[in-house]
Amino acid sequence: MAEIKRYPNGLRLVVKRIDGLLSVSMGILVGAGAGIETDAEDGISHFIEHMTFKGTDLYTEEEISNEFDAIGAQQNAFTGKDLTCYYAKTISEHTERAFSLLSDLFLHSVYPKDGMEREKGVILEEIAMNEDTPEDFCLDLLSEAFYGRRNYGRNILGPAENVKKFDKRDIEAYRNALYCPENIVLSFAGNIDMETAERLVERYFVCDAGAYEKRVAKVALCADRVCRDKNIEQVHMAFAFPSFERYDPLMNAASVMNSALGGSMSSRLFQSVREKRGLAYNVYSYLNPYEGTGSQIVYAAVNPK
Repeated sequence: MAEIKRYPNGLRLVVKRIDGLLSVSMGILVGAGAGIETDAEDGISHFIEHMTFKGTDLYTEEEISNEFDAIGAQQNAFTGKDLTCYYAKTISEHTERAFSLLSDLFLHSVYPKDGMEREKGVILEEIAMNEDTPEDFCLDLLSEAFYGRRNYGRNILGPAENVKKFDKRDIEAYRNALYCPENIVLSFAGNIDMETAERLVERYFVCDAGAYEKRVAKVALCADRVCRDKNIEQVHMAFAFPSFERYDPLMNAASVMNSALGGSMSSRLFQSVREKRGLAYNVYSYLNPYEGTGSQIVYAAVNPK
C-alpha cells in the first residue's frame, strides 16, 4: 500500500515501495491542464510543459539532457486535460541525482526568450502533425462534440494563434496561479522507502505556498456530432457515452466492463469487428474519467464502404 504525507504548505508526497525492483520511478504532478484554461490561456499548460526543459539557473537545455543521460535515466513530461506530469526513472543508486535534476528543472526553469521562439515552432509542427494523424484528430473532435469547445473539450495543444503569442509573462502568471504546493503531488514508486523520499523532498523541493485558488472545469455535455472531411483512405469514427468520474466507487467495475467491451484482444469489439468480420484493423474502447465527469469511448477506423 502507498504511504502518503501532506506537508504544512499543502504539498503531497506519495510513496509506493515495490520489493524486488532495482529502479525508482518519480513524478511531479500538477493540477493544471487544458480543461481549466481560459480562452486566452488555451494551450499554455502544454507550452509550459515544453518550456520547462529549456534551461535552469544551473543547467542549459543541452546540459539537462546530458545529465539525465549520464546516469542512464529516462525523463519526460506530458500534459492532459486536468494534469501536467514531469517524470523520471532511474536505477536505485542514482535516485537522488535524478530527483535533484527533476526538481531543478521544475522549480528553477528560466524560460529563455530564444528557446521560447524555437519551441513555438516545435509546437506548431506538433499541431500540424496532430491534424495529419486521423486517429488523434478524430478523438479531439469527439471531445469537442461531447464537451463543447471549452473545458474538457479543448485540444491540449491549443490553437496556433495562441501559441504564437505566449510570452514569459503568460508563463509566470499561469505558474503563479497553479504551480503551487497545494496543487502539486510528488510520487515515488519502486526501490525506495518513505524515509528516503522525505529526505529528498526536504533537500531538493523547497517551495513556498502561493495564493492558489482551485479551478474546476465547468462541465456541460453537448451530445453533438462533429465531422471533418479529409482526403484519406479510411473513415475514422468514435462515439462517447456518459460514464463515471475519476473517484466514483463504480470506476473499478467500469474498468472491468471496458476491458470486456473493447480494451483487449479478447474483447467483444476486437473479436466481433476485427477477428470475425475483418471490418477494421484498429478498433477499441476506453474510459476517460475526470474530476466531476467521465466518458466511455468507442473508436474504429474502417473502409468508407
